[in-house]
Amino acid sequence: MSKEEKFDSKIEYNGKIYMGNGEAYDTCRTFKDCFYDVEEGEEYIDEWAETAIDEDGKMVTITYQFECIKGEAHDPDQYDWISGIVDVKPLD
Repeated sequence: MSKEEKFDSKIEYNGKIYMGNGEAYDTCRTFKDCFYDVEEGEEYIDEWAETAIDEDGKMVTITYQFECIKGEAHDPDQYDWISGIVDVKPLD
């Protein structure tokens, strides 16, 4: 974690509070039903991740997933980031 990095985005998930850095990124990970696994017009999962700090001060990665249609425009600014959380894991 750099000294310039700020963790000021409050995220609640499964009864715990995390402070995210507000800089989610597309994981570009390949998995079943990801962008690369489906044809034009089919539904796929758009996966994003963000670095955060848990209540104990430990670094974690929060993973988000959103359903999209391949070939249709989608705007990540319009995603429901709270309901899109699917996992929180310690940062290795």
